[in-house]
Amino acid sequence: MKRIGQLTGCIFFLLSMGLGYAASSLKYYTPLGPGPGFFPVWLCIFLGLLSLCVVVQSSRHSPAGLPNEFFPTRRGALRMFVVVVELFLLALLLPVLGFRLTMLAFYVITLLLLGRRNPFEIVFFALVGSFGAFYLFVEFLSQPLPVGVLGI
Repeated sequence: MKRIGQLTGCIFFLLSMGLGYAASSLKYYTPLGPGPGFFPVWLCIFLGLLSLCVVVQSSRHSPAGLPNEFFPTRRGALRMFVVVVELFLLALLLPVLGFRLTMLAFYVITLLLLGRRNPFEIVFFALVGSFGAFYLFVEFLSQPLPVGVLGI
């Protein structure tokens, strides 16, 4: 485990260096404020620092064994699989059904899958997450989101 932590930290440090080099070609600051390179540069700096922390921590401490609850149970693995399938379906159905209906179904299924049983809670969060987010992005942020064949 010690070598795995060191190797992972080194790989992510090299990744941060490569991405940082690519991000340095973007304009860091504009007359209006931070430019397109501002956020990527800082993310690469943080990734590099955290990677170095992983290398140092892996080198200084002896590895601890994995806890018994580390790997998911069969039920947990099935839940993870269903969420991944949901995400693929989300990408496929978004242009067809539109943002609101697709996200409404996604929220309802995910909340039920995660064990929520209160119908008010499920309906509230599904409506706020789908129709509320659509309204926020389209009306206040002027960002277009997909509208499906039904016009919803």
